Amino acid sequence: MVAVTAAHAFADEEAIPEELAARLAIVVEELVANILRHGAAQASVFIDGKMEKMPGGIHLTLIDDGVHFNPKRALVDRSPNPETGGGSGIPLVRAWSDNLDYRCEGGLNWLELHLRS
Repeated sequence: MVAVTAAHAFADEEAIPEELAARLAIVVEELVANILRHGAAQASVFIDGKMEKMPGGIHLTLIDDGVHFNPKRALVDRSPNPETGGGSGIPLVRAWSDNLDYRCEGGLNWLELHLRS
């Protein structure tokens, strides 16, 4: 997945500690996979992202034109699907992140979060 490769490249360029780099790759993979799996109502979906090294972690922004989905409102009180693992990604992202923010603006989904070191 191109997004995960970009996360690894960012972590290498910014000398991000290994544990935080691994969490960044997992968070990016989870969020982009969700956009592709659940947000792509049409044949293709536009996704753009930005990663910034900040004090205490990484600021991540993802923008897409898929189906609107607010991860802040996602149900987290159910168990993951034991066969597919589905349902575990958003709780994991929430556990590792601060300042999770979602908005729909100009027909685009904007998701921003601070991934703690």
